[in-house]
Amino acid sequence: MRRSAGMFLRRVMTITLLLVLPNVAQGQMKIAKSGRTSLNRAFGTQAVKVSIDTIRVNSGSDAFPKVEWLAGIEAVTLVRGLEISVDGKSLFVPRSVFADLVEPRRASVEFSNGTFILNIIGADGAEAYFIHVYFDAAKVKRRTLCGAFAPDKPTEDTKYRLIVMKDE
Repeated sequence: MRRSAGMFLRRVMTITLLLVLPNVAQGQMKIAKSGRTSLNRAFGTQAVKVSIDTIRVNSGSDAFPKVEWLAGIEAVTLVRGLEISVDGKSLFVPRSVFADLVEPRRASVEFSNGTFILNIIGADGAEAYFIHVYFDAAKVKRRTLCGAFAPDKPTEDTKYRLIVMKDE
């Protein structure tokens, strides 16, 4: 009974994702459980490259997240690095953009209203999340997180400012 309820919830979440976030569902790439996943997209004359580095962590490791919904799970995938470049220029990506991502599943990049958006879908069922990282050719500007039950309403909204120190 519990397994069928979980499968039902996954199906509902997949249908919700396809209905509520149609642009995210298109052009998705599966994120490796361990290793590097690279997305390369061209938008007009601009080329975007995103690399997501993941690592598999066993439940006995000190690095295993202490999160209730992971109880009884043998191993999880964590994001340990995220690189973004536009036209070959690397952007500074704050650690808070990716440090809390557990079990990332799929990623895509889109362009809307002059801004690039990296979309990451993670976990599943009631723990599913949708991350949107907004950036331009110069900097990462914002990250929003939406949960499974309201995939179109951010529960977290972080804005980033790039401060450049100059030696005078």
